[in-house]
Formats: sequence, structure tokens, C-alpha cells
Amino acid sequence: MLNRWLLTALLFSSMLQTDVDMNHKPIITVGSGLGCHYPPDRLNQAIKEHNTIYLTTESVYPPIQINHPKLTLIGGLTDCGDWKQVRNHSQKSIISGFHLYRPVTINPHESESAVTTDIKLKNLHIINGHADSGGGLHITGPAHVSLQDTVIEHNTASYRGGGMALTGPHVELQIINSLVQFNRAERLGGGISCEGEHRIKIDHEQQIKANQAPLAENYLLDQACFIKINQAD
Repeated sequence: MLNRWLLTALLFSSMLQTDVDMNHKPIITVGSGLGCHYPPDRLNQAIKEHNTIYLTTESVYPPIQINHPKLTLIGGLTDCGDWKQVRNHSQKSIISGFHLYRPVTINPHESESAVTTDIKLKNLHIINGHADSGGGLHITGPAHVSLQDTVIEHNTASYRGGGMALTGPHVELQIINSLVQFNRAERLGGGISCEGEHRIKIDHEQQIKANQAPLAENYLLDQACFIKINQAD
């Protein structure tokens, strides 16, 4: 009887260590507060090890690199015990390039395809990035990426794509209730630079606004790149 009681107590204790969602997947949290699985400076390590990650708004996160095909990254938590309460889309987690680096780089393995990749970024504020191309976000295909309730702003590029750049094989990008604004490129495409056979879906034109570049302030689309407005799923 004593052994059975000890076993029950140990099982209950282990259940308290990691929250579990409705599909019985562990809820991984990153932040500076109590109860977080990873601190902010280990966000890239969490991305390597898990497919679904929640971020708090307590910290500013360093630049991230996404190389594997499936990731859901959700910001906006008040603290690491708040993952069930992500409802207020005005609260976003900040990923910064600190005016020196690109905040977000997405580069899945070449053996993947836009069909097999699924990368979701939600409730994020991607700011203060700098790179030659894709100051805030750079996506190298093949990849399927969705931005939801996310703002990309105040990023710069020395050449093209102040806000973001799409390159490589086929990229499918959905921009849902998100903004690409106040970004700047020194030469081409202040908001978005799209080079290649890519597809972009946005809710409306005002999502890409107030960007700056000598040529193509908001969009720089080559002939193979197609943008569809007001058709986001």
C-alpha cells in the first residue's frame, strides 16, 4: 500500500512540472519569470528542441534562426503561467535585431517543400533589425509561413527588403491581421522584396504601408512573384 501511495505521489508531482494542452502536448514557455522552461537567451535552443513555443512579454528576445520545417511561435503571454489566456492581440512579444542583426531568419532544409513545412509566427513585434537583404525577416524557400497578429517595423536593409525578403525556391506566405510598416531599404523594396516563384496573401493593402526606399517603397515583386489581396484564409 505504501509503495502504491509513493508511486501515485510521484506521478502527480511529475504532472505539475509541465503544462499539457488539449492534445496532450507539452506547453513550452520562454521568458524571464518564474516557471519558464527556457530563459530568453535560450530561445534558439527551445526552437531546435520543440515545435510549439509560447513567449512572455516580460523580455526582449534576441534574433532567432528557424531551420526545421514545423514551428508555432506564439507571443503575448503575461507570464509563463498564462499560456491558456493568450487573447489580447495588442500584447506582443518583442524580437529585436538591436539595430545590428536581422531578428528572424527562416531557412528550412532544402529537402523540404512548401507543402511539408508549416511555420506560424503569432503575436510578435519584430523590430530594430538590420541586414543587407530582409532587415526584419528573411525567408528562404521552400517554406509555408504565416504571420498572424504580428508587426514588422523599424527595420532597415542596406540593399533590398527593409521589412522582409523572400528568396530561394517556392515560398507561400500569409499575412493575417498583421502589419509591415515604417521599414526602410537603401535601394529597393522598403517593405517587402520578393525574388522568385513565391505567393503572398494579405487581407488588404493597408497592411503594407509607410515603408521607404528609392525604388518600390512598399513592394518589390519580380515577374514570378504573385501577391493576392483580400484572400487570406
